[in-house]
Amino acid sequence: MIGLDANVVVSFIAQDDVMQSANATQLIESLSIESQVLIKLLSMMELVWVMQAFYQVTKKECIVIIDTLLRTREILLENEEVIVMATHLYKTSNAD
Repeated sequence: MIGLDANVVVSFIAQDDVMQSANATQLIESLSIESQVLIKLLSMMELVWVMQAFYQVTKKECIVIIDTLLRTREILLENEEVIVMATHLYKTSNAD
């Protein structure tokens, strides 16, 4: 199983660089249950930070991104239970 870096996920979501976004899209669309990838907890934190700091993604949009990754069977998240708990706290609090 390979690890998926936050930069790849950002490129896939943002679609702001023709070459990098195309490569990220090709990789993510090629995934299957038999060829899953892992996103480390630190990469998830980086993803949220980059999307908010550089792409001005709202809290609500970040939650959608996280929830989508949690539901994607081809992508495994390190410490998924921690991410679920943190996302719940993020949704229900005034935290940015």
